[in-house]
Amino acid sequence: MKKNDKRFIAGKGMQVAKNLCEMCARKDPTENKCEAFPLGIPQEILSMEFIHTKPFPGDHEVIFLSKNRPLI
Repeated sequence: MKKNDKRFIAGKGMQVAKNLCEMCARKDPTENKCEAFPLGIPQEILSMEFIHTKPFPGDHEVIFLSKNRPLI
């Protein structure tokens, strides 16, 4: 694993998820949908071929937002 690999997020303690979407505050907890993709998250993002920390076609300018963001 590369030290700066954006597929892995470190913070307080260890976080494990099958993809970045599982750690996103915008994801629907029961389906593979989110604020960016209300009709379904694209396979490229679910499979982490594309890391959704930057714009992706059709995301309505809504990108990844960590569930563990600081409350300031």
